[in-house]
Order: sequence, then structure tokens, then C-alpha cells
Amino acid sequence: MVDHTIEHFSNEQLINGLRTGDKAVLEAIFASFRPSLAREIRSFGGSEASGKVFFRIAVIEAAHLAQTGNLLSEEPVYNQLKALA
Repeated sequence: MVDHTIEHFSNEQLINGLRTGDKAVLEAIFASFRPSLAREIRSFGGSEASGKVFFRIAVIEAAHLAQTGNLLSEEPVYNQLKALA
């Protein structure tokens, strides 16, 4: 199994991976970003399950924004996922 960590991808590669549904990019996003975003949601009183759901919805919305050319290339993907969650 190949280890795809977020450090292997530029912001542009993450956006393109969201746009195309690239498995390696999605695995890296989930492994690297989901734990911290789920913790943030819990810190606002949400449950762990809610954090996971909000993260998944944020990734779906980010992919849609990337497909329509509306995900900001100058803003880090993590920040955009955090705002969407």
C-alpha cells in the first residue's frame, strides 16, 4: 500500500484531485484533515459522529466547487474545508 500524505501534494494538486475524484488525494485529505476538523466541531459542542458527517459534507461541497471552478486556488484547501464544515 502506498502512503499518500498531504505533504506530497501542492494546493493545486489537492484542488485538481477534488475536481477529478483522485483516490490518492481524497485518502490524503481524509487522513490529514478529518481528525483536526472533527476535533474543532466537537469543541463547539458537536459529537464525533457529527464532526465526521460535517467533514464528509465539506469534502463533497469542495469537490463540487472544484468541478465548477469555484474553489479558491490562492486559499489553502484545509481552510476552505474548515469554512465549509
